[in-house]
Amino acid sequence: MKINNKEEFNRQNVFGLGQENTAFAQYFIGNSYLNPLTDPGETAVFLAEVKHWHGAKEGNRFSHIVVEVPGKETSNEWCEPVDDETYGKLG
Repeated sequence: MKINNKEEFNRQNVFGLGQENTAFAQYFIGNSYLNPLTDPGETAVFLAEVKHWHGAKEGNRFSHIVVEVPGKETSNEWCEPVDDETYGKLG
């Protein structure tokens, strides 16, 4: 999506603009902004072909934002659901 109109960008930007990125201004032409999605938050990186589970353990919440990097000859594999016994053992 390419939006040149500032008002339209602000309307469609669900994450907000954030704070001006003055600490790294030397690396940008024009203004740069930082808006962390979480504080402190966690980041997980899963490489291609790595099986992983998306979910929370009992009593916790889980929110998930994905950044996908295009690749060649790639696909998703949906794995089996986690059964109640395995879920109950999560610590």
